[in-house]
Amino acid sequence: PIEAIHKIPIRDIPPDVLIQTMKSVYEFMGIVERIDVNEKTLYIYHGNTDKRAINAIEKILLNVLDLNGAKYESRCSENLIVMSPVKQKTEVLPVS
Repeated sequence: PIEAIHKIPIRDIPPDVLIQTMKSVYEFMGIVERIDVNEKTLYIYHGNTDKRAINAIEKILLNVLDLNGAKYESRCSENLIVMSPVKQKTEVLPVS
């Protein structure tokens, strides 16, 4: 549905636009109750108690972000999934 809305591949959608579209689409479809965004961290509220359903939601959202080139990590609790951008590790090269 996201690519159909924008008529371009997910990888070409600007990240901020993608996140707002994910919020609209997944809330409207009833997959999640609400998605709040604070800077680049997503707070996904859901009403599921089945671990498999929670893992499926987590996997779907992580895959969409990954298709866009954004690497996120997630933490799940009973009614909340928090997704944050993966911090890039910078290598320090030894000075010769």
